Order: sequence, then C-alpha cells, then structure tokens
Amino acid sequence: SELHSAFEAAVRKAGPRPTPSAVHAAMDVTHLNLDFELTVLMVKSHLQKYKLDCQCASPGQLIP
Repeated sequence: SELHSAFEAAVRKAGPRPTPSAVHAAMDVTHLNLDFELTVLMVKSHLQKYKLDCQCASPGQLIP
C-alpha cells in the first residue's frame, strides 16, 4: 500500500536506528487523503512489528 511505502521510506530516512517520532516526522502522507490522523503511537506499533518481521543485517539495524 502507499501508506506502507511511505512508512518504509521514512524508516530509511530516519537512519539505522529509527525511533517512532523520527519515522512519524519523516512520513509524508498528506497526499494520501487518509480518513484518520496518523499518530506517533500508530507508527510506534507498526515499527515494532516491522522490526520483528524484517531481516536484520546486524543488531539494531534494519534492512529496508
């Protein structure tokens, strides 16, 4: 989805150890016309799941 693509781009932009607030700040979702306001708590939850699901190159680093 476009929202997940924006999330992944923001994770890459936020650096090797992304924080929820850095990812939220880096996300550009204004063009998506969402029916809800994207909050830091939503990003935090998705980032936790993303970290669990991704393959890690080394501890603390994500492969986008």
